Amino acid sequence: MMFKRDLIKLASFLSCKTAFVVFSLPLLVLFFIRNINSFGDLKKIGGLNKMPLNVIAFIMWLLLLPGTWWYYGHKAGRGDYPWFADSIGIPIMQNTAAIIITFLLLLIILPLLTRQYRSASSVFIRAKLYNAGAMLTEVFYGLFLTISVLALYDCIVNGDHISIIVIMYFIYLFLALRAGRFTYMDNVSH
Repeated sequence: MMFKRDLIKLASFLSCKTAFVVFSLPLLVLFFIRNINSFGDLKKIGGLNKMPLNVIAFIMWLLLLPGTWWYYGHKAGRGDYPWFADSIGIPIMQNTAAIIITFLLLLIILPLLTRQYRSASSVFIRAKLYNAGAMLTEVFYGLFLTISVLALYDCIVNGDHISIIVIMYFIYLFLALRAGRFTYMDNVSH
């Protein structure tokens, strides 16, 4: 039988405090490796080539499968669900099915998005000329970046640790795809 102090200890593990650590650690490692000391130094972050960009995205997305089981297992262990209900299986199976279906979509969509992609020197570049194509690119990737940032906030608040890392990579992915599209458009127009 678990005591109250054991439940409090379990509940504090999946909280905002540990989620902020999971959020901050990859950023600190990136800042240390790239020698980033100011916001201006963020311009040093460049885009990857097509193959590593796609492969890492696929691997990161598949990390959501064990992450879902781990997250809901800990939520059940800390008492978020009533002991008499079979409620943990439903969200696990729903999320697992959604992850697999979206992975299959990702296998189709991501290679299409990287067809017109050139590795950019910085993921924070702007288009040289804002025509209709550049505006659509901004709106398209801006929408996905907004959704990703909101999902990241939700994962931090709920303590979904593995999803935090995956979403952080997908924010980088959308920034890299946006910058790579602009680089491709600039090279084609000249």
